[in-house]
Amino acid sequence: MPEHLLQRWHLVGLPPMHEALIRRLAKQECDLVSKDSPLSKDSQRELSIAWSVAESLDSWSVWSHPDSIDVLIASADALMRLIETSSLSPQDLLFDAPSNGLESGRCLRLVWSGLWGSHNDLGWATEFFAQGVIVDPASLQSWIRIAVHKAPAIPKPVHPFLRDLKLPTA
Repeated sequence: MPEHLLQRWHLVGLPPMHEALIRRLAKQECDLVSKDSPLSKDSQRELSIAWSVAESLDSWSVWSHPDSIDVLIASADALMRLIETSSLSPQDLLFDAPSNGLESGRCLRLVWSGLWGSHNDLGWATEFFAQGVIVDPASLQSWIRIAVHKAPAIPKPVHPFLRDLKLPTA
């Protein structure tokens, strides 16, 4: 029986069309993971994604130490507004910046620069603030593939109606 896993994705400050594009590409990648080769141990996992959306980042801790989020994609504008309005000093921002590695149990943070940007746009963000920057369709596809394959996943919770169900034993 396949193991059911859940990833929690949070999109911040993106236009609805771009949110829909990310959701469609992530679903396609999840379907590809489910149809992996029969010899792969990953073929025994069924991955679902729980989506949440926000217009802006409420505080620096939402970006630097998010709770209950596995993949966080924030628009560059939302991140810049947060940095500009933050009461933290630049040194505090750097010392409280998220780790650049994708350790187990850590959120994958990505900056959305758009699908028309250049690779130099917001490249500085990867040094202190994010694991990567989405600047074009190729980088979008690549980061979604990485997120689905590498980002942490938790066991999918049982449906509330089935939570207390006990099957008779023989």
